[in-house]
Amino acid sequence: MDRGRLSGVDREAGHLQSMRYIRLTALLLLAACGDGGTTPTSPPTPPTPPTPVATSITLSATSLSFSSLGQTQQLSATVKDQNGATMSGATVTWVSTATGVATVSAAGLVTSVGNGTTTIMAVSGSVNTTATVTVSQAGTSVGLSPTSLSFESLGATATLVATVKDALGSTIPGVTVESWLSNATDVATVSSAGLVTSVGDGTATIIVSWGSMSATASVTVSQVAASVTLSPTTVSFASLGDTATLTATVKDAVGTVMSGVVTVTWSSSAASVATVSSAGLVTSVAYGTATITATSGELEATASVTVEEAFYLAVNGVTVICSSADVGQTGEVGGVTYTKRSKAQITISNAPTTCTSDVTDMSFMFSDATAFNQDIGSWDVSSVMNRWYAPGMDAMFYSADAFNQDLSGWCVSLITSKPVQFDTGATSWLLARPVWGTCP
Repeated sequence: MDRGRLSGVDREAGHLQSMRYIRLTALLLLAACGDGGTTPTSPPTPPTPPTPVATSITLSATSLSFSSLGQTQQLSATVKDQNGATMSGATVTWVSTATGVATVSAAGLVTSVGNGTTTIMAVSGSVNTTATVTVSQAGTSVGLSPTSLSFESLGATATLVATVKDALGSTIPGVTVESWLSNATDVATVSSAGLVTSVGDGTATIIVSWGSMSATASVTVSQVAASVTLSPTTVSFASLGDTATLTATVKDAVGTVMSGVVTVTWSSSAASVATVSSAGLVTSVAYGTATITATSGELEATASVTVEEAFYLAVNGVTVICSSADVGQTGEVGGVTYTKRSKAQITISNAPTTCTSDVTDMSFMFSDATAFNQDIGSWDVSSVMNRWYAPGMDAMFYSADAFNQDLSGWCVSLITSKPVQFDTGATSWLLARPVWGTCP
């Protein structure tokens, strides 16, 4: 068989085979579409994937340590679901079990508040985890309050307060400093509790130490006069040219005497009566009164000065007064020389020239002095009184049967009624007696 004929047979056989395949495909399509005019069925819905559920939570740190109050650190939480996938949008709630030690914000920022320990808890759904927080302040500085003191009195006190602080400046409670020191104890001292006491004028530095740290406070002491007093406050002179020294005492507000640095000036209100020196020496110049003034700054004190004749006649023109004289001292009044005597020194013979100022008891003085008849009308009896404990003038002229003198000028204001047996037996006494309770 020739080759051209065979090629034609082969081409026809291939064509027939292709037609068979086309018919078969058409039949299959018809079978798949079903009956003519009916709706084709939908393919099945794929299953819904499971909802993510938080099953674990981890923190960026499980323990935190703070050495200062107010210090912060950020915690972050990673939440994963049941398939181990990170849940980036998961809600996390933060809680501190001891907010007095540390707080935590809604974003996980932890802030130290006080010394101690606490637990920070992160919660997401039904799962949680924790981190421990320890706050223990570490001292980095020492401070004093106040940093300067000023005293105007010696013996005055003030308390310094020492504080140890952490790196952020918060005070560490309960810390006791190790030592207190004054670099000038003659100016100010300091106790172990920080009590500063002023001792003398000047400046000092108070130093407090804790470990290798220290702080200082300056102290200035400068006394300021708060009062001035004089001693004595009254001076009496019985003769001209007499002297007496006044002492001025200047004190600060605490009552400490100021010495060595105080200036006192002196003046007299009547230099014609009494003068005063720059040292407080007062000299009587003439009879009368004067006021001595001591001045220190704006402060002043005064003393009264009386210069009176030791012996002089009272306004009644009868009584001789010698109150400012000493016993035994003499003075002339009206041409008569008088001597100041005590009761024990008075006799019948010296009675007329005796000044009796300040004698308080004259009882029985001339009792049974049967020959006594001296003129004693000038006697100063103003200090004599009659009391149950002070017989005064009881029986003074008892049985002085020769006495007959005018005593109407006697000052007996302290004796309101006639003393017991005052003139019993003074049978010759016809002249005026004292008027009891009066002072002519």
